[in-house]
Amino acid sequence: AENRYAAAYIQYVLGRVIRCENVQELEEHKISITPECMLYQGYVARPIRKALMDDYVQKNGIEAKRGAKELLEWLKKNGYAVALATATPAERAAAYLEQTGLLPYFDKICSARQVAHGKPAPDIYLFAAEQLGLAPQECIALEDSTNGVRSAAAAGCKTVLVPDLDNPEAELSSLLYATAESLAAVKNILNK
Repeated sequence: AENRYAAAYIQYVLGRVIRCENVQELEEHKISITPECMLYQGYVARPIRKALMDDYVQKNGIEAKRGAKELLEWLKKNGYAVALATATPAERAAAYLEQTGLLPYFDKICSARQVAHGKPAPDIYLFAAEQLGLAPQECIALEDSTNGVRSAAAAGCKTVLVPDLDNPEAELSSLLYATAESLAAVKNILNK
């Protein structure tokens, strides 16, 4: 979620979202390396990025992804244990989930800060599975990012890509259990 809001913040500040891999590409787009641009690429220190994110969320609020509540209700109704595996600090993720009304649907919130290596390393998914008392192979991981897909697949989870801002399906197809065009479509995959 944080990357989605970072991109939205950049669009708000610059009037457009830029897709650059490094500082040189930013310079080619004639974009100066301001804190806002650094936020998008993660070049800025965490405290500055956190302050910018907090400011954006305070001004604009935070909303759940379309279909999230319905899917989470269905998962609970059907006996699924649910964990969040995120790069966001656990307390912050819990606050975001509380703001959107989704916190009660999660059994565990697992942050990359609780493990040795963040995504794309498998650590966060291994930890989340352990927290749920499951083997990673028993878990379905819903991901919207390249690093997230790589992390979940490396842990041994059945990985479902639910594209958000980008659709990296082509480059990740060998790592995917399935692709869902939306969170609502995930139920169809789980019913197979």
